[in-house]
Amino acid sequence: MHQQKVGSGYFSGTFSRIVGHFIKHRSVWSHLGWRDLQIRYASIRFGPWWSVANLLTIVIASSVAVGLLSGETAKSSVPKLALCLAIWGFLSASIVEATLLFEESRGLLLNSPYDELTMVFRLIWRNVLVFVHNLTVLTLVFGIFEHRDLIRLMWLFPLLPLFAVCLIFPVFATSKLVYWRTELRAIIPPLVQFLFFVTPVLWSAPDHG
Repeated sequence: MHQQKVGSGYFSGTFSRIVGHFIKHRSVWSHLGWRDLQIRYASIRFGPWWSVANLLTIVIASSVAVGLLSGETAKSSVPKLALCLAIWGFLSASIVEATLLFEESRGLLLNSPYDELTMVFRLIWRNVLVFVHNLTVLTLVFGIFEHRDLIRLMWLFPLLPLFAVCLIFPVFATSKLVYWRTELRAIIPPLVQFLFFVTPVLWSAPDHG
């Protein structure tokens, strides 16, 4: 039964079919995403706000390190680092968690009418919720260091749905690949970590002008 669902090929259909599925099952994937977040932070007193504290700690530590290595001031380095780390955390968490998505959802996929696309929406939704909490850090950082650009930060709200939509296919494809070739589960997380260091998150591209 699960094999039939996995081979159903949602992405061979039209964009309207995906949108229709998104709307039709929104109560399912949104509820599952909220429940995942509640379970994840059930034993932590501050719940998802622990993620906010974690991001803030990483931003402070990284900005100090970058400042010592590159000579950049906190005013110029902290806002950029906070924004890059928050966005990267959202993207990388979605891809890494996709390696376990179908395996963790196996019971639901086998014993319920829910399908893989619903599970993909569920994963992205719970990471959207974490990212929304992390916007607290961005607002704080920009308010302190780049208060003139604080209004520009509000552009993240309309862009967030676009980020989420763009993640649908990568998350689905990653989950499929790992379902077929389980050894990829040990390769993808280090690969994502490698990409973190080669992309200009902690460093700036050289100016050849």
